[in-house]
Amino acid sequence: LVLALAAPGADKRPITAEQAAKDPAEWAGLIPDQVAWAPDGKRFYYHAGNHKLNHPDQNAVFEVPGEGGAPRRLSESERLALPPLDALDPDPERRNYSRDRRLFVYANRGDVFLTDTASGRTRRLTNTDAEETSAHFSHDDRYVLFESGQNLFGWTVETGELRQFTRFRVGKDPERKPETDFQKFLEKQQLELFATVREAEQERERQKKDLAADSGRPAEIFWLTADQKVSDLELAPDGRWVTFRMEEKPAKVAEVAYQRPVTKSGFTEPATTRAKSGDPAPAIKLGILTVAEGNVRWTETEPYGRPVHFGGLWWSPDGQIAAVKVLSDDFKDLWISRLDCATGKTSILFHDHDDAWIPIFPPAPVRWMPDSRALYLTSERDGYRHLYTVDLDGAVRQRTHGRFDLWVQGPPPALSRDGQRWYFHANIENPAEAHLYSLAVAGSEPVRLTPRGGQNLAALASDETRLAILRSTPAAPDEVWLQPNAPTAPGRRIENPSATGFAAVDWVTPEFVDFPDTAGVKIPARLFRPRQPHPLKPALIQIHGSGYTQIVRQRADLDYLHTYLQYLVAQGYTVLEIDYPGSAGYGRDFRTSIYRSMGGQDLGGAVAAADYLVKSQGIDRRRIGIFGRSYGGFLTLMALFTKPGVFAAGAAMAPVTDWAHYNHGYTGTILNLPQADEESFRRSSPIYFAPNLQDPLLIFHGMVDSNVLYQDSARLAQRLLELKKTNWALISYPVENHVLENEDSKLDCLRRLAAFFDAHLKKS
Repeated sequence: LVLALAAPGADKRPITAEQAAKDPAEWAGLIPDQVAWAPDGKRFYYHAGNHKLNHPDQNAVFEVPGEGGAPRRLSESERLALPPLDALDPDPERRNYSRDRRLFVYANRGDVFLTDTASGRTRRLTNTDAEETSAHFSHDDRYVLFESGQNLFGWTVETGELRQFTRFRVGKDPERKPETDFQKFLEKQQLELFATVREAEQERERQKKDLAADSGRPAEIFWLTADQKVSDLELAPDGRWVTFRMEEKPAKVAEVAYQRPVTKSGFTEPATTRAKSGDPAPAIKLGILTVAEGNVRWTETEPYGRPVHFGGLWWSPDGQIAAVKVLSDDFKDLWISRLDCATGKTSILFHDHDDAWIPIFPPAPVRWMPDSRALYLTSERDGYRHLYTVDLDGAVRQRTHGRFDLWVQGPPPALSRDGQRWYFHANIENPAEAHLYSLAVAGSEPVRLTPRGGQNLAALASDETRLAILRSTPAAPDEVWLQPNAPTAPGRRIENPSATGFAAVDWVTPEFVDFPDTAGVKIPARLFRPRQPHPLKPALIQIHGSGYTQIVRQRADLDYLHTYLQYLVAQGYTVLEIDYPGSAGYGRDFRTSIYRSMGGQDLGGAVAAADYLVKSQGIDRRRIGIFGRSYGGFLTLMALFTKPGVFAAGAAMAPVTDWAHYNHGYTGTILNLPQADEESFRRSSPIYFAPNLQDPLLIFHGMVDSNVLYQDSARLAQRLLELKKTNWALISYPVENHVLENEDSKLDCLRRLAAFFDAHLKKS
C-alpha cells in the first residue's frame, strides 16, 4: 500500500496578481487590525475594515460580548455613535476617564462627547464648525478640557458652563507695544504730558480687567504670527497656568511634486509638505501662560547649555510637580526635568546621552508613579530598551533586564489601576515574537501573560480581569482572542465569519533563519521557498522600509509589498526578507550601527543575504535581485550603485536618493546636518554614486508623495540622463502618495516588477 502525501497547499490556489493588488479585505475577508474595550468592560470592539476609498466595508466595526461569543457588526449609525477605538484606551496620561471611571470623554469628528459609563448615555458637549480636539479631564475632574483654534477651553462638569483659558490669536496686535527705545521714549512722554491720553489708557486697562474678571478669560491676548503654532495646551492642577508648546515653521518648506498633476478642477494645484534636512524648524519652546492676565513666560534653557526642544509635560498625581521632557537639538541628549511654573526654571532629574542619537521614533512617554515621588520611562542606557524609574532625588533604578527590547511597535508601558504592577509588550523569549508581560513594582522578573506564539497585541478590560488580543502567526493574519488576565490562562479564539478568504490562498509561510554579515553581526531573516522553484534558481531580497522598524516577525503581513512577495514566490522565486542593521528589536548597537553611514553596514546585511542564498539554498549568484520601498528603495539604489555585479537587477520604490532632501526629524538623528557633516551625507546618498550603475534598475514613485518627495527620483533621473545611462527606467504614478493606494497603480507596479525580474533573472 502506497500512501500519497499531498504537497503543502495542494488544495489551495496561489495568490494572483489581481488579488495581490487589491485591498486584502476583498480576497482575504475583513481582518481585524485594532481592538479596544468599552468603558464599562461589558463588551469589546474590533475594527476590520477595507481601506479602499468609498468601499461599504471601509470602516467595519464589530462588537463582542465581554465574556466571549459571536461578533456582531455594528450598523453605520452605531459605528458613527461609537468613540474612536483609540480613545477607548483608559490611558492615565491622556486622562480620558474621570478618576472614579464614572465619566469618559472623547473627541470625535471635530466635536466633544461625554459618556456616563454606568448608564451608557452619551452627551454631545460641542456642535460647532470649529474643530475641537484633545478632549480630557482636568486634574481635579472639574473641567472637560479641549483645544479649539489653538486655544484651551473647559466645560464645567457640574454646571455645564464653558470657559476659555487662553486667548491666542493669529495676526498683528492692534495695540502693539513700542519696539524701539525711541518708540518707548515717545509713549512715556505722551503719558507724562497729556492727561487725556493717560486717562484713556487707564480706562482701557480697567475695562479689560473687568471683562476678564467677568468672563474668566485672560485679560491679555497673545498674538501669534502666521508661522507660529501652539499645541499641547495643559491646565495646571491649581488652575493658575496653562503650559503649551510653540513651534515655528522653517524658513522654506518643500512642495509635493511642485504641483498636483491630476485634480478635480483640471488645473494643477500646489501642495506643501515639510522642510528639508539641512533647514530644520526653530527650537520648540515651552510657554507658561498666566490664566488671569494672559502674559507668557518662556521656560529657560540655561541648564542644557545648547539649543533644545521641549517635549511632553506631565503633572504628578498630587498636582504639585510638573515633569518635562527636553531633547537637545542634535538628538544626542535627553533630559527629564522638574519645572517651576512661577519662574520658568527647570532642574534636571534624569539625563540620557547617546553618541549616535537618542531614539525618538516612537516618542517614549514619561509617567508618574501613584505616590508622586517617582516617574517611570524607557531608556537604552544598558544597550536595550528597558523600563526604569527615576526618584525625585534623581536616583535611577532599572526595572527590566536582558537582551531584549520593550516592543516599540506596541503601546508604552502602563501601570495597573492599583499601581502594583506594570504591563508592557516585549520580545523576551524570541525577537520575532511579541507578548504581553506584567512586572510587579516590588518584583524583579516579568511574567508572560499571552501563552500562544506569534505576535500578540493585548488590550486590558477596564477592570483588568480580561485580555482582548490581536494575534497573528506566519500562517494566519490577525485573529481576535479572549482570555483571563492570568499567566497560561486558557483563551478562546473569537470566530470571525467575515474573514474566510485567506484560507483559500496557498500562503507560503517563511522559515526563520539568520546569518552573519561581513562584520560578524547576526542578520535575522525570513526565507520564503517556492512550492515549485524555477529551474534556473532565481532569488529576490526584499528590503523593508522606514528604517527603524522590525519586519522579521512571527506574523502574516497583508500589506501590498507582502502580497507582492507571495506572488513572486508563486512565480518560482526564492525570497529572503531581512532585518538589516538599523532595524528595531535587537538593541541599541544594532539600531545605531548606521550612524553617519546609511548604506554601509545595513547594505552589508543585504550583501550577506545574497551570499547566504548562494551557499545554503543553491541560488545562482547571477540571478539575485533586490527591491524595496522607501528606505528599502534607498538601499536598493545603494546596492546597485556601490556594489555593482552583486545583484543582477534592482527595483526601487519611492526611494530616498539624497538625504539632504529628506526631513530633518529622521535624517538629523542619523547623519547630523548636511552643511555641518557633508561627509556623512555624501557617503550615504545614492545620487553621488550614480556613475557606477551597471545593472538594470527600475524606479517607481508617486508624484504626490509627501514623505519621500517625487523630486528625489526626478533629480536622480536627471543625473542618470546626464551620465548617459540607458539601463534604467522611472515609472510615475500621478495620483499616488508614498504608499500606493489605488488598485490600478498597485497592479501596474506588480506586473512591471514581475516582468522586470523575469527578464533579468529568468533568461537562459
